[in-house]
Amino acid sequence: MASTLLLISSPPNTQNAHTVLQLAHTLHKQGGKIGLFLLQDGVYCALAEQNLEAKGMLEPSISDGITCFYLQEDLEMRGYKREDALSQTLPADYAQLVDFIMQDYDHVMGAF
Repeated sequence: MASTLLLISSPPNTQNAHTVLQLAHTLHKQGGKIGLFLLQDGVYCALAEQNLEAKGMLEPSISDGITCFYLQEDLEMRGYKREDALSQTLPADYAQLVDFIMQDYDHVMGAF
C-alpha cells in the first residue's frame, strides 16, 4: 500500500482534526505507511494527551504505528517546549516537511 502524509493545522477539538485522525487510523489498519504532520494550531494535538483527554479534545488519539511529527517552531510560538509534547511525537522543521512531501511519502493530504 502507498504511503500517505496527513497534515493537520486545526486544533484537536475541531471536526477537521478529528476526521484526519480517524482517516489516519483507518489507513494504518489497512496496512499503509501513515505519517501525521502537525502545524499551526494542529500542534496542540502533540501536547500531553492526558491534558487534552481531560478536556474531551482528543478522540481518536495519536497511536503507536503512526509516525507523528510536529512543527517545532509552531509549538514554541504557542509557549510550549519539547518536554510538553507526547513522547511518540517528533519535532521537525520546514525543511523536513518539504522532504516528507517531495521524497518520503507517495501522497499528501491536509485538513486546514
